[in-house]
Amino acid sequence: MSAAAIQLLVPPIAALGGVLFRHEPVSPRLTFSFVAVLVGISLTASASARHNGNAR
Repeated sequence: MSAAAIQLLVPPIAALGGVLFRHEPVSPRLTFSFVAVLVGISLTASASARHNGNAR
């Protein structure tokens, strides 16, 4: 996994911190965004692995 893909985890981690430590509400928009970013990162990682011949 590339550093660029790892960097995309920063917003979901920050949102999770807001929910856990600042007791911010979990909205449908936050949930959708969180899932969309994680799906995008997983697609990027799997495409990269296939391109490099490291698919599991």
